[in-house]
Amino acid sequence: HLSKYHLPFFSMAISQKPTFNQRGYYWLVVIPCIRKAAEEQGQCYKDDKDLHSDIKHALKDNHAIYVEKSSLLTGEVYREVVSISDDKGDKENTAKYIDAVINWAAEFYEVIVPEPVKVNNKKVN
Repeated sequence: HLSKYHLPFFSMAISQKPTFNQRGYYWLVVIPCIRKAAEEQGQCYKDDKDLHSDIKHALKDNHAIYVEKSSLLTGEVYREVVSISDDKGDKENTAKYIDAVINWAAEFYEVIVPEPVKVNNKKVN
């Protein structure tokens, strides 16, 4: 049972999650653009998840987007790579990850990924 005192925190937690628009843009625009460029250069991927895995690996080595976290048990601070598939991520880190992927694709494949569509003069992200 949620009381009125818990509702703002609950709402805030939901609003910080990556949006369907962000993930849709990544999987339906960014990945197909990169896949097409990769195929034009003779690289084949069995599916989009295979390509996504390679991208994550490339970002981890070269253009990594990290978030500092601390262990609840030891208090030790560690870095974790942000990913589009990270359900614990947030909108801001998801946007940074997508931007890093787009920048990587521009350098690696010389591909220009279209920007997200604007709806009612607001960028969908």
